[in-house]
Amino acid sequence: MAGVWVFRNGVFSLVRNPKREAAEQQQAMGMSVGSQCCSGRVAAGVMTPEWSPPKKMLVYRATNEVISSYEALESKLFELGWERCPSRDPLLRQYYRRENGPYLLTLPVVEFHCLKPIHLYDIVVQSRTAFEVRDVLHTNK
Repeated sequence: MAGVWVFRNGVFSLVRNPKREAAEQQQAMGMSVGSQCCSGRVAAGVMTPEWSPPKKMLVYRATNEVISSYEALESKLFELGWERCPSRDPLLRQYYRRENGPYLLTLPVVEFHCLKPIHLYDIVVQSRTAFEVRDVLHTNK
């Protein structure tokens, strides 16, 4: 018997295709199904709510400025000696720096707030003293 056993309303039942059933439940509840850039996880076209780690933000250390767009990031990178290099892939942005050895920074072309923490940490590692990654603190009022 292939499937997943689920305990609902005091009854165990075997769900043969849990992804399809989750999609049907979300559609019945009026939730949107499809890809989202930042919130939740998308599996087989189904938006599944789950715990997510704290959001991260990129901060330029010299001015304590939060970097919130590619334009702001590019201006800081250009000040630090980075150059934009042409990419063969239209879905990637690439930056190059020759100082102290060859460095290549590759970022996906998505909305800046949808960059994953690994991309932010890549920027920090490539420019060690210029940027840092911080957790976004949420205050409940």
